[in-house]
Amino acid sequence: MQIEKITANIRLRSSWEAVDLGFSMVQTGWKSIYPALIIFNLLYLVPAFLLLPREYYLMIVLFFWWVKPYSHRLILHILSQNLFNNKLTAMQAIRALPSLLRYSSLGALTFRRFSFSRGFNLPIWQLEQLRGKARAKRQDVLLSAVHSEAIWLTVGLFFIEIILTWSVLGLFFLFIPEDYLEPIIKNIFNPELGSIETWATLLFSFIFILVTLAIEPFYIAANFALYINRRTQLEAWDLELSFRHIAKRLQAATKKMFSVVLVMMLATLMSFIFLSDNSYAESADENIEIPETSEVDYLPEARLDVSESKKVITDIVHSKDLKGEKNTIEWRLKELDESDDNESESARALREFLKPIALFFATIFEYALWILLAFAILTLYLTRDRWLYLLGSESTDEDEYEAPKILFGMDVRKESLPEDIVKEAQLLWQQEKARESLSLLYRGALVQLLTQEKIPLENSHTEGDILKLSAKSMTENKQQYLTRLTKEWQLIAYAHRKPKDESMTWLFSHWHSDFATKELAS
Repeated sequence: MQIEKITANIRLRSSWEAVDLGFSMVQTGWKSIYPALIIFNLLYLVPAFLLLPREYYLMIVLFFWWVKPYSHRLILHILSQNLFNNKLTAMQAIRALPSLLRYSSLGALTFRRFSFSRGFNLPIWQLEQLRGKARAKRQDVLLSAVHSEAIWLTVGLFFIEIILTWSVLGLFFLFIPEDYLEPIIKNIFNPELGSIETWATLLFSFIFILVTLAIEPFYIAANFALYINRRTQLEAWDLELSFRHIAKRLQAATKKMFSVVLVMMLATLMSFIFLSDNSYAESADENIEIPETSEVDYLPEARLDVSESKKVITDIVHSKDLKGEKNTIEWRLKELDESDDNESESARALREFLKPIALFFATIFEYALWILLAFAILTLYLTRDRWLYLLGSESTDEDEYEAPKILFGMDVRKESLPEDIVKEAQLLWQQEKARESLSLLYRGALVQLLTQEKIPLENSHTEGDILKLSAKSMTENKQQYLTRLTKEWQLIAYAHRKPKDESMTWLFSHWHSDFATKELAS
């Protein structure tokens, strides 16, 4: 499986986030899903409605519902190919259907037909093509964490199909006169030839088939996304994709740098050859103009006798220049022009031949080291955000937290609250201003959390996030009061349900005793 070709954003998601991803997959790939799905079902629905008697119309609808697992396999095949950026035409998808139906076609219409998790298990049967114990073991591993989500997804979309079918049918019935409506409803399942009930039956069949074709891709895509998310959790697809993307970027950068280094080496080689030619010409001219000098030995005309010679030798040996002489052995760099007197003619010729070659490679190596140093400096500069902070001293003080001024559209500054929050909230409640009363109490609670409890609230936090943060630091009484206040606030803010008098009385009476133990106005 080449997961680097996946077109979706693969990351760890919750189960219902994965369901939403599946719905998005249908929204983006509907052009390749619905044509193939419609053509496949029309291949047997049109002949059935044309050839079978009208008494069997509802049986055709029942048959269409029963063989939906075959349509599911076609949908899953298209979705899996789209996920790996392999777009299929409608005819290509339909031609692949015989191979998709080879495995467990009978089981899909019998003992697996009423499985509430069949949509999630379908990728295991079709894509992994496991058999026997291996399939059962694999199914238990993947399904164990999302079994309830898969079941509720099946139940939810089934009821959506029923609701949409009767809603659209009811919309048509709204335009039928009342005198005709009652007999149609009574005889809709027993139509007679040429009667209006026959057309009502056809209308019901058409609407049910149309709604089912519209909803089923979302059902299969949502289960497929659950399956992909589960495999991401177990096999770390997101990490593997991240590593592969990093490797591609490094490979591209290496190719670019190799090209730059190659160009620089070629330029260096050309400049070296040009400079070498000039230097050889200058050295040749110097050799011509400056003749080599040789040492000349001067001998005296008459030899000294033995005694005088011995004295001269003794004086020289004990002279200051020879006194304190010692032998040392050390490594030193041999000059390029230095030659050994005992060196043979062939060795001298070989040395002169290898001298420019060695100088050439030495120059290239030197320039390569400079280029490597420049590349290292450039790399350090480009990645300075990742290592520069290590050179600085570790700060002991945390960044100053700036409390938000607006949360949920409400002003949560301390100066925006009245001096007596409970008294003002009670007055608003008595004036039948329930929302304003609860809003004031909830604003006071948020200010209490920001100023007294020192809980770092952010604009992105929801009411549930605030409850989770407060549970870590607040006492049980305070947390209980905040939970009850949040519940009443959510009911009136989002569900428009007015709280009961008993609940508000409890909130008013327990404000100071259980929650706001410190003055907010201070």
